[in-house]
Amino acid sequence: MIPTKGLFNTVTTWDIRGKYASGVEFIFKHGGDLTIFTGTKGSISVSRGGLKSDPESLIKTRLGPDAKRLTASGHHGQNFIDAVKTRAKPVSDIDDAVRSDTISHLADIAIRTGRKIKWDWQKEVILGDDQASRMLRRALRAPWRL
Repeated sequence: MIPTKGLFNTVTTWDIRGKYASGVEFIFKHGGDLTIFTGTKGSISVSRGGLKSDPESLIKTRLGPDAKRLTASGHHGQNFIDAVKTRAKPVSDIDDAVRSDTISHLADIAIRTGRKIKWDWQKEVILGDDQASRMLRRALRAPWRL
């Protein structure tokens, strides 16, 4: 959706589909905190409300002893306070937050330009689209500069 003119100039509805370099696909939609990961065995929907999978048996699959596991957290705010106190890594650290926000920014640019965006996550640049690349930054007000 193209942002409307008037009081707001922001995108209010979106349905973004993306694919990581690994081939894993994701869907990023408005109206909640739902992320859907699609792989060769099905899909997993992740939200603050929990997990769902298609097929349902996918989330019941037992992981092997060497499988990578995520840290569980029922409350990110408390987890952050605990991490500060203990010097442990929080369940949602700054690198995760930046990657999550990057998807939001790239989705906004794709909607505004009406084009697919190809992102080089290592260099943090949009490939092959100068107009979209310029949208990653805005002019700084004087006297600020980089």
